[in-house]
Amino acid sequence: YKYSETIYVKECLKTCKGANIRENATEYSNVSGTLKAGESVIKLNQNNGWYYIESESGITGWVHKTLLMHEEPLSNIISKLKTNNAAMKNNVDKLKKNNGLLNTKIEQLNSKLLHCEKELKTSRQKNEKIQVKIEKFSLLQKELQSSKSNYEQTFLLLKQCQKNKDILNKVLMIFFIILLGCGIYIYRLQKDKQRFHL
Repeated sequence: YKYSETIYVKECLKTCKGANIRENATEYSNVSGTLKAGESVIKLNQNNGWYYIESESGITGWVHKTLLMHEEPLSNIISKLKTNNAAMKNNVDKLKKNNGLLNTKIEQLNSKLLHCEKELKTSRQKNEKIQVKIEKFSLLQKELQSSKSNYEQTFLLLKQCQKNKDILNKVLMIFFIILLGCGIYIYRLQKDKQRFHL
């Protein structure tokens, strides 16, 4: 049907059994079904104040237009609002629960963060101590290097002194031999002189 639209059974029919669906567009036609107040139907056609409709249960037939209206009934709107409100309340409860879980998670994360900060502070202090030790070790290395250099220089000086001592000993030995030779020579001269006087 080209011009089908959704319409509703009027609310005033709550005191009645409902709107009758008739086989033909007359009030004396056989009843093929009944509609409840507020029920939605699909309007498929119309003729002389009657609407040809299809009910939610799939029954088709004619209903007088005075029993139907185009606006959605207030009870339906209220029912939907209640359903939406219940869904929203459920969502709010879920959000509250999630918020509680998030708060717990945040507290746990804050606790972990504080723990990490303490560990970081401890690590920094340890690193500072290690750095001080490294600097001390570096100074000791420099001192050791300086001492090694001084030792090498001292060793070279001692070696040179020993060499000079050996040379001096040789010179003294030669000087002693010369003196000894001179003494012997003088002694012989004196002996020869005594012999000559005799």
